[in-house]
Amino acid sequence: MMPILENLKKQFDQFVNTSKDDNEEDFIPCTEHLQISNPPYFHANAETVAKQTLSPNTPVPFADIYKTAYTHGLEKTYALETVNVNSIRKLNTSTPTKISSSVSETVSEVTIHEKQQLEFDFGPGFRNWISPIFLDEPIHILGLSQHAEKCLEKNGKCLIQDLLKADTQDLIFLKGMGQGHIDEIQQTLKKYVKNRSTERDYSLGWGSWIKSLVGAYDRKKSYVFLEKFDLNELLSLSPAENVEVRRLNTQKKEEWYLDVKKFCTSPAKSESVHQRMQEVVEAFIKPWMQNRSGIATLQELKERFQKISYSFKIAHSASNFFNELFYDNQFCLATYLHEVGQGLFCVDQRTAEIYLHLTKKARSYFYSPKTNYKLDHLIQLLEKEEMKEWNHYARHDMQKMLRLSPFFSVRKGMSHQLEIRLN
Repeated sequence: MMPILENLKKQFDQFVNTSKDDNEEDFIPCTEHLQISNPPYFHANAETVAKQTLSPNTPVPFADIYKTAYTHGLEKTYALETVNVNSIRKLNTSTPTKISSSVSETVSEVTIHEKQQLEFDFGPGFRNWISPIFLDEPIHILGLSQHAEKCLEKNGKCLIQDLLKADTQDLIFLKGMGQGHIDEIQQTLKKYVKNRSTERDYSLGWGSWIKSLVGAYDRKKSYVFLEKFDLNELLSLSPAENVEVRRLNTQKKEEWYLDVKKFCTSPAKSESVHQRMQEVVEAFIKPWMQNRSGIATLQELKERFQKISYSFKIAHSASNFFNELFYDNQFCLATYLHEVGQGLFCVDQRTAEIYLHLTKKARSYFYSPKTNYKLDHLIQLLEKEEMKEWNHYARHDMQKMLRLSPFFSVRKGMSHQLEIRLN
């Protein structure tokens, strides 16, 4: 039987070969439609696309298209069957990563326009920076979801600095904290801390300071409280909360104001405000005054207050906020300086003593109210008298003290030189 079948196969092959025209080409299906637009069910893999892009005019054999062009999209899933089990490694959980590590990649230091700080820390008087204030802000400022916020508060993470110090591994094992909440915290924190230094502040963020004082209290009450100081823009309300606040009467607003004021002026918060303000004066005010003969007027201090502020827009309102709540309507920075006259302050006790000594000596030269001297001549007389007691003061410092003193009036005379007389 087998020889008969083999003989028939040979005869059939001879018949096919002899009947085929020598000039006739093999039939190749047209695939130009594949290059124009693919139907929704067509998924071309990399090999087919490469062939079409390299030689778009050359027809592709039907066998290649049949084997490679159509796919069910599960090749990567089926490829897992060929994975070498020995190449799989365990996750390394021995070294937990901090949230701040991902945040620090986008945090850039604030541009420093002043002179570079020395590498050695010689104390507050030689610094031109303070510790960042925004780290003391509550997590309510971030606007996290209610579930994530409550979960963090239950575990004692109430401030932004607590989140920066937290380990990602610790957050994973918190009850109710999922990966979605961790991603939300990291993204929100990264956006909020962007372009801020987590180590040093070279300007004063009054807005962050105020939010650290009232941010942990009820948001609607804090909003009403800050309205009196024109600082309510620091907090944001939802549309429903905004409508509720607008419908409040004057008596209710006054009650809320007193509640928040009592919360802000608690002994613990008052002490922290005084400590922080002392740090501000030591870093930004006293070094500046020492470069200006150690003496400044109240107006100059207010101008300096605005200059060191991160935002000029709220500097005046922030000054009123601290003056009224913590300093009995006195200028907050002046409390830590030595007042030697009405609206005149010295940087320390020694400078104040020198000022009082020089002004007393200078007044002794005016034997009548109409007596006047050239300013340089009076300074020469004072220098000669002080040299007898082995005291020496810089001429520039003496001139500034006499000009700023409320006891004297310094004007340009007929000789186009400065003249001094009693007020």
